[in-house]
Amino acid sequence: MGQVSVFDSTVHFNPNEGYTAFKRAVPGDKVIFYQVQNKIGLLGTGSVLKVEEPRRGQIKIHFKYEEKLLPFTKEYLIRDEGLKLTINSMKEQLLNPLSEADYAKIVRVGRNEEKINRYFIMKEDIDFEADETYTIYVRNINGVNRNGFKHYGQMQPGDKVIIYKTTPERGIYGTASVIEGMQQNQPIPGRTDSTAVKVKYIEDITPRTIYELDREPQLRAQYFLHEKWNESITEITRIQYEAFLNPSEETPLISTSIQQTIETASYSAKKNMHSAHKQAQASDVLSPIHGLNKPQNKTQHALPNDINKLYTPSEPWKMIYVFSLPEHFNGIATAIKYLQLKRSQLKVFTAGSDWTMGNLYGQYVKEEEYTVLHQGIITEALSSAVQCDLLIEDFDQISAGQLKPLIHAAQGEHVSLPIMTELTRATLGQSEAATYQLHKDFKIVAITTQSIEAFKAQYPIYMHPYMKFYAYS
Repeated sequence: MGQVSVFDSTVHFNPNEGYTAFKRAVPGDKVIFYQVQNKIGLLGTGSVLKVEEPRRGQIKIHFKYEEKLLPFTKEYLIRDEGLKLTINSMKEQLLNPLSEADYAKIVRVGRNEEKINRYFIMKEDIDFEADETYTIYVRNINGVNRNGFKHYGQMQPGDKVIIYKTTPERGIYGTASVIEGMQQNQPIPGRTDSTAVKVKYIEDITPRTIYELDREPQLRAQYFLHEKWNESITEITRIQYEAFLNPSEETPLISTSIQQTIETASYSAKKNMHSAHKQAQASDVLSPIHGLNKPQNKTQHALPNDINKLYTPSEPWKMIYVFSLPEHFNGIATAIKYLQLKRSQLKVFTAGSDWTMGNLYGQYVKEEEYTVLHQGIITEALSSAVQCDLLIEDFDQISAGQLKPLIHAAQGEHVSLPIMTELTRATLGQSEAATYQLHKDFKIVAITTQSIEAFKAQYPIYMHPYMKFYAYS
């Protein structure tokens, strides 16, 4: 302790290895020492005692070593989401700036005052009991890695786990904590490999199905809430962990029965439509009478200006060009010919039965250690610097529900999407305030083998004015 080290810019590194950062140092600055060689990790904390500049281009900095820290490595520190972003963005080899919050966090970890936990969601159809410890094998009985295998290797004692089950319905049912990381156990008869992690089951929680969880603002459109999610384990963020356990106020309570969920949604939609219809009838009858004898109060029902700007009333226009063609027809060539489209400004897709809202408007996808936002085909086209149109074969695979955000935006609504941009909810609409602005020159060409009548029957009547139909005869 108390050791002073002097770094000379002309001796210890070349101008490309931290010289710029050294120029910003002033006496009193706090410093964290980290030894890269031999992967030792954290050494301790200190401060800048003195900064000298004997001549142009030369800087001498006197560092004082003040406190020893536990030797945690970078691999451990980046378990924290904030530190991971900070550390991965470091470019200089010798001196990198830190925020006060990051500095304090590293010091607390180095003093063993705070532990950096990771969070996981683990699929296990076991009848867990509270306070019991369970051995979770990371390979099947034939020695084949379970899906998501690498995440077992990331587990350390104290990490938090959400227990996911597929029965009676896909959803979350309990919490656990890691007792022991991945280790090789004694051979077990009938099992090729006995490598496992150990977890302690904490308690059961109120079951929440994937359909209910998908309505959480922090969980919407996450790949692990898809019906076809087939991993045994995956890592989640602390925010997602908390969202799993703490339902937000805007998330409606939903029965664990899928059929009841559908029936509830259908009833709610019908009730709202009936209410809106009654209000419209009342408005049509009452407005002329009350408007004859006294001035109308224009401010009584006025909305804030910012909200008014989001709604842009619009007359229907032809946005979806539907071609009903026999299977042997080349739908792409036919549409290009009749609509005189430019191939260079046309993006072609084929819809499938597994398409979701995410394919159209964007979704979050797990790629190795990161969760990445993949643009949907509509949001990608609308955000493109070069105007482009979409051609979608087998368009009838896209449901009316999946098409609603686009149609509502065309009607003038400001529609929220299940993705975030710059920590705010992404929106689709015609106003300039929308994240993805819909213009009236945007076209979607829909190719289908259905008849026009069958195609129309698949979509609500209010969508038809936004469609133009071409049929083979």
